[in-house]
Amino acid sequence: MNITLAIPHVGDTSHLSAFLQNKSLENAKHIYILDDNTDEEILSKLTVSPPIELIRSKTRLYPTKSRNRMLSLEGEDIILFLDNDMEVHTPNFLAHISDYFQKDSTLGVLSGQVKRLNGLTDWFSYGKFLSPFDMKHLDIWTQVAWKYRKQKEIFDWIIEQAGHMSYNFWTNNEEQVVDWVYEGFFAVRTSLFTQLHGFDEAFKMFHDGPDFCLRTQKAGYKVLWTPSIQITHKKTINISNVERDAIMDNATAYWYKKHFSINEDVFKRLKDLNFTS
Repeated sequence: MNITLAIPHVGDTSHLSAFLQNKSLENAKHIYILDDNTDEEILSKLTVSPPIELIRSKTRLYPTKSRNRMLSLEGEDIILFLDNDMEVHTPNFLAHISDYFQKDSTLGVLSGQVKRLNGLTDWFSYGKFLSPFDMKHLDIWTQVAWKYRKQKEIFDWIIEQAGHMSYNFWTNNEEQVVDWVYEGFFAVRTSLFTQLHGFDEAFKMFHDGPDFCLRTQKAGYKVLWTPSIQITHKKTINISNVERDAIMDNATAYWYKKHFSINEDVFKRLKDLNFTS
């Protein structure tokens, strides 16, 4: 099955240039760089040639809307959305992804193990759908788990107490059907992406991947996570922490409203709620 690679991009091109040199990507049928209003002088430093194509925007779209530009393009069998601050480790990366979709017609979305620079699995790259209260509860457990991550006896006790709530950062490294994967490493059937009209653009960024995964399951397809495909997330930041936090709050509020019918006032109370476990 052919794969079209879609790479959201904004700002400095050094990471992007290095990323495009990765031989694991050379078998992509098409590679689209979805640029999000990068300054012309900066972008002029980037040299591209087929099968790489640069798609520019004269206004700032932000990641979700930027990714949805793939809806207007003729894709191949699979679209792989991959952030440009990723480092691919798996040999025959694209062929490996293609095989999963080829062998399972019910597979809608696929992602792999996303690691941080310290080698640990990225905490929020996949997981379960949780209620807002459970999510707040899990936030507390996550903070405790991080604090005691090097003390095995305490960490094992935390997993025993709260492991049922999530399977993202204390993963057992077993391939599994999951509720959601995040949009930074997101392989999807082109036909399904078109059928579901892409990502929900009410999410400027954040939560758009999990939201699409929920709609994927409602459409009769499954979401799969596998540790057999591995990348490292270098976490290049292109916006200020203040802007990022504001966008995250708005996205989370919309997520709660859309999927749990929780209004903004209740969301604010949940956000301000502090308790310990």
